[in-house]
Amino acid sequence: MIKTAKTHEAKTNFSKLLREVEDGNRVLIYRGTVPIAELVPFQRSRPAFGELEPSFVGIDTDLIDEPDEELNKLFYSGKL
Repeated sequence: MIKTAKTHEAKTNFSKLLREVEDGNRVLIYRGTVPIAELVPFQRSRPAFGELEPSFVGIDTDLIDEPDEELNKLFYSGKL
């Protein structure tokens, strides 16, 4: 639901309007007949640090190859 309020009403009843927003409503604030602001419930755009489950526990060392000496020589000699 969208509630509307004039600027003076919004200033006078700000706490009450915030309770409306906490209940999931939106509040459109007008100056005269022109809408100038909207109060909406806060939505976190991404999880806070530490909220996600770890995606892996360890590294499977069987999947790691030994260093390729020929590839290392080509890479580090600068002659690719």
